[in-house]
Amino acid sequence: RILLACVELLRTRAINCWQRQSVHHHRHVPLPTREESNANELPDKQQSDNVSADPLIYRDAEQVLHLMPILLFYPIFWMLYDQQGSVWTLQATRLALHGLEPEQLQFVNPMEIMIFLPLFDQIIYPWMEHRGFNIQPLRRMEFGMGLTAVSLLASALLEHAIQASPPNSVSLAWQIPQITIMVIAEIQLNVTGLEFSYAQAPASMQALILATYLFMTAVGNGLGSLLFVTVFSQLNTATMMVVCAISMVVNMLCFRKVARRWKPYSMCHQENEDAEEGLQLGEMSNK
Repeated sequence: RILLACVELLRTRAINCWQRQSVHHHRHVPLPTREESNANELPDKQQSDNVSADPLIYRDAEQVLHLMPILLFYPIFWMLYDQQGSVWTLQATRLALHGLEPEQLQFVNPMEIMIFLPLFDQIIYPWMEHRGFNIQPLRRMEFGMGLTAVSLLASALLEHAIQASPPNSVSLAWQIPQITIMVIAEIQLNVTGLEFSYAQAPASMQALILATYLFMTAVGNGLGSLLFVTVFSQLNTATMMVVCAISMVVNMLCFRKVARRWKPYSMCHQENEDAEEGLQLGEMSNK
C-alpha cells in the first residue's frame, strides 16, 4: 500500500503540474472542480481504493518522497567511506604494524564512535549552539561531507609518505588521524541524517526510512566495488584518494544547493495550498 501510494502520488503531481501550466498559458480555461480533479487522478478506481480509503497513507508517502532529494546524496558518501575496509587496509600492509594485523586497526572506528557520540551530543553541540554556531541538521550533514574529503586527503598524504620512505618504516599510528576524521564525518552525516529523517517522516514510515538508508548504503557499496576493480585499479593509491576527495567535494557542493532550497514538508504543503487557492481565486475573478 505504501509503494502504491508513492506511485500514485508521483502521477498526481505530474497531472497537477500539467494543469497548472495549462492554466498559466490559457487563463480563460476554468480550473476543474475538486470532484473533476479526483476523477481524473483516479481513473482506475479499483486500484486506487486501497490508497484513497486511507488518506493518511497518501500524506505519509508524500512526506517520505519529500525527503528523497536529501537522501540521494548518501551513496557517494558510502562509496568513499567503505574505502576503509579495502584501500586503507591494503595501505596498512605497507606500514610498520608493531605486531598487529592490518585489519585490526579497524577496531578504532567503532571505538571512537562510542566515545564521540555522547561527546558531541552532550558537550560539543550545546557548546557550539551557545556560541551562536549554526548546527542545524542539514548544515551538520554538509560539514560531514567536507570532513570526508579531508579524511581522504589525509590518506593521500600518508600514501605519499609511504611511497617516499623505506618499506614498512612508517608507523601504523599515522592511519589513526584519517580514521578519526572519518568517524567524525560519519557522526555528522550519517547519524545526524538518520535522526533528521526520522524527525521529518511520520511514525508509520520510519521503517521505510531505515530501509531507504540501507538501500543507499548498498548502492554506495556497489559503486565502490565497481570503481575499485575498474577505474581505481589503474590509478596510484595517492591519486585515487585525491580523486575520491574531489568527488566528495562535488557531492557536497550539490548537496549545499539542494539543502539551501529544501523546506520542511509542512511548510511546502501550506505554500502549495495557498498557491492553488490563489489560482482558483484568479480564475474566478477573470470569469
